[in-house]
Amino acid sequence: MSNSNISVVVPIYNEEKLIDRLFERIFSAFNEITKDYEVIFVDEGSTDSSLVKLMVCHNKDNRFKIFVLSRNFGHQAAFTAGLSYAKGDYIAMMDGDLQDPPELLGEMYGKLIDKNCDIVYGKRIERKENFFKNG
Repeated sequence: MSNSNISVVVPIYNEEKLIDRLFERIFSAFNEITKDYEVIFVDEGSTDSSLVKLMVCHNKDNRFKIFVLSRNFGHQAAFTAGLSYAKGDYIAMMDGDLQDPPELLGEMYGKLIDKNCDIVYGKRIERKENFFKNG
C-alpha cells in the first residue's frame, strides 16, 4: 500500500490491562500498511496507571502520541479532542478496549484507496459476549 499519512484516534479510560496489547496490535497492523502514521491516545482522566503505560508506548515509538484531558468529559469529547489534534490525510477512530480490531485498519484503508471512498466504517455482526454463550 502507499505511504499516506494516517492518524488513529483512540480514547482511553482506565484501560491499563489492555494498553500493552493495544500498542502491539496497532503497531503490527501498521507494519502491513505504512510507516507514516500517528496514533493519538486520548486519556480521559484515567484513575489507574493508563497514563503511565501510554507514556511507555510513546517512549517505545514517538508516533504514539498522548493527549490528556483533565477529567472524563465523555467518549465523544475524547474523539473530538483527538480529531482536532490529528494531522493525517486519513483518520481512523477506534475504541481502546480492543472491541475494534486494529487488524482491520489495513482492510479499511485499502477500501479507501482502491474504491476512492471518503468514508469507510465497520459494523459488528456479533458482540463479543455472544462468543461466550453455550460454554
